[in-house]
Amino acid sequence: MRRVLPVLLLILGSCAVQPPERAPLPNVEDVLPEAVGCQVNVGAPTGVRVASVVDAGAAEGLLEEGDVITSINGSPTETRPDLTELMGQFGPGDTIEIEYDRAGTDGSVSVTLAENPDDPTRGMIGITVETAFVTAELEELAETIAPTATTRPIEVGSTLYLFDPLSNLWQSTGIDPPQDTRWVSTSSGLYSVTTGEPVEILDLVTGEPVEDDGFNDWAAQRLIGSVGDELLVVVTADIADQPGFVNLAVAAFDPRSGTTSWVTPVSNDFGIPVAAYGSPDGSAFLAVGADPESGDQLGVALFDANGTLQTQEGLTELGSPMGWHDDTSMAFRTSEAAISVHDFVNASTETYELPESLVGSVTATVGDGQHILVVGNRDLLLQDLTDLTDSVPLATNCNVGRTGDPGWGA
Repeated sequence: MRRVLPVLLLILGSCAVQPPERAPLPNVEDVLPEAVGCQVNVGAPTGVRVASVVDAGAAEGLLEEGDVITSINGSPTETRPDLTELMGQFGPGDTIEIEYDRAGTDGSVSVTLAENPDDPTRGMIGITVETAFVTAELEELAETIAPTATTRPIEVGSTLYLFDPLSNLWQSTGIDPPQDTRWVSTSSGLYSVTTGEPVEILDLVTGEPVEDDGFNDWAAQRLIGSVGDELLVVVTADIADQPGFVNLAVAAFDPRSGTTSWVTPVSNDFGIPVAAYGSPDGSAFLAVGADPESGDQLGVALFDANGTLQTQEGLTELGSPMGWHDDTSMAFRTSEAAISVHDFVNASTETYELPESLVGSVTATVGDGQHILVVGNRDLLLQDLTDLTDSVPLATNCNVGRTGDPGWGA
């Protein structure tokens, strides 16, 4: 069924609809001053950093804030979960040997464990800890990173970087995306649209418009996402006998060849397409429609890569789509405190409650079936949904903006 809407309700300039971001990490640079000392974590973990020492605890006077614990009784502690697992072997009164790095100097200390008030059978060192990494400022990021399935572009400040949250690798692209239009990533490029009439697809890498085939006689209006190497474009066509009204559709456009693969009109109950999320394997995409007057989410639907509707029933009730959790499931922000992961193959949904410290934060998916990205204030975190105690800082004191789909440059 074709969508018939007044022209002024479409996203053509003076539009009432304010579309949500594709990957919902906020662009805060317009409301906050530029951060001083923005730093990112780079590479593999280097140990477990002591964040604080509990007063009158077992480690008081023995360990200091900033010490990086590298082993316990000779067993390596590369991450905070490693230390937590090792500590499960010891009870109150046990003495352990802790090796650490203090400002570049190796040291060791014997600590007699106190009783853990939450579990009297477990011993407690009396410290709070976090996984430690080598840190770098953005201008120091010069290394070229190898593309992976979880590599994606991310906007920090006003520049796009390539970034892999699982290996903490970063690389500047040197691209400053336009601030007045959305940018979209495919598996091989970065694109936006021009602001003039007619609208053209803009290659952000070359800075030049992409030649097109006329989008099968439809007019391009905006980018909403991608599936594989193809861009998903909102397109319109005038209705000859109804001046001021248009048909509305989504088109798949290949910017490498300049050709339109298909055009699919949207249904009347879907709303104006405002966002789309391509699956990691490029076989499907989830599209989001908004009410043309309020801008509220109206429709959520799964399509295959040929633009054929697969399912729409019940998806809106799951909340706001965040992105693909893995090859077959999508994550939804169900509430400020909960995330639901819906598997389209099994038609099953699992809900995860966020730690209190992350309630109300902005989240996006990683795509590995385990982690999500979290933006709070000026910090970017990697949160493990299967272990809510495992939250790894990726960037601190930074203006973190939108992210593109995983797999860019693969």
